[in-house]
Amino acid sequence: MPEKHAMNVGLNAFLKLAALDMSQQMAEVAKRIASDASGYDYYRTLRSAIKAFIDDKGIDKINSILASAPTLAEREYNTQAYQRFVEKFGKSRKRLSLFQGAATLSLARKRLKVSVRPTFMLETKNGVEVYHVWAIQKPELKRHLGAMGCFICNEAFRNTQYSNYEFKLFDTVGNRISAKPANASSTLSEKTGLDILHWAEIAST
Repeated sequence: MPEKHAMNVGLNAFLKLAALDMSQQMAEVAKRIASDASGYDYYRTLRSAIKAFIDDKGIDKINSILASAPTLAEREYNTQAYQRFVEKFGKSRKRLSLFQGAATLSLARKRLKVSVRPTFMLETKNGVEVYHVWAIQKPELKRHLGAMGCFICNEAFRNTQYSNYEFKLFDTVGNRISAKPANASSTLSEKTGLDILHWAEIAST
């Protein structure tokens, strides 16, 4: 495949594509190619609200952030996701901090780069847990997808200063945490990357 068809996607976009069936995946990749953009960041206010909570900015500031989303649906989804975050991690505020790192993992014979930028980390008696947040309503983050996300996070940061941290995914929709890769995560990640590039090549011809 020519270099121009190499792609860069965020972790959530990659997992969303992995969850789709063949026809849906092909259509979604074609849409991304046609728009030549990564798309609107629907959950930016959620991440901002989580950061404000960690920085102890107060409920009024957090409500203002969540209310700043332009549509009612966006405000409702982000508020619900934020409430799930507080339910799960609110009592651990003093052990929470923002995660400043970012990394990429190359897949599909190094022609697809998945960017990873987790939101926060939690200090525990066993070390540091770093959390990437999944707040997408559909498709569902099934168990194998959560494990794939953990694999990608761990591999992306393997040769960095964060290599000893434990990377996890917090699914605000299912209200659960994915903590470890599965045995098949590496193979599934590579296959998904190759499939995405295949559809990108077709869409670009």
